[in-house]
Amino acid sequence: MNDSEMDALADKIAERLLKRPNIPPVLVRKRDISYMLGNSGRSSSTDQVINDPTFPPPVCVTENGSLLSKINLND
Repeated sequence: MNDSEMDALADKIAERLLKRPNIPPVLVRKRDISYMLGNSGRSSSTDQVINDPTFPPPVCVTENGSLLSKINLND
């Protein structure tokens, strides 16, 4: 998936999420984000999204060491 395709997909996801108001923020793992983007569990495309400075930083670590980011689906 190239950059323009990823941007188009992100726009479509955002449009759909905006149609569903009042969704509480959720805690997600990297694997969850991969699946949301339609990637495999370990994807370099997901790494690019997570490493983007505008992506929410992790807010906590689980007992097994997974980093969790808080995603507000209303924004």
